[in-house]
Amino acid sequence: MEHKEKPLPVEHHTLGEYALRFHAYAKILHYKELEFFTKTSPNIIKALIGINTKLQQYNTAWGTL
Repeated sequence: MEHKEKPLPVEHHTLGEYALRFHAYAKILHYKELEFFTKTSPNIIKALIGINTKLQQYNTAWGTL
């Protein structure tokens, strides 16, 4: 659905919220990482740690710190 040539006309934050609603953790991680690269905040870092923990990627969660 999403391509480099034609990104979706919806903000990453919005897509991440919908992915969270449907428990699509891999998609949430993708959109939160995109958010992280555009603007970093403690809330985004906390969310990344939580998502990686849910995906049982404990080393990645630790590396986020």
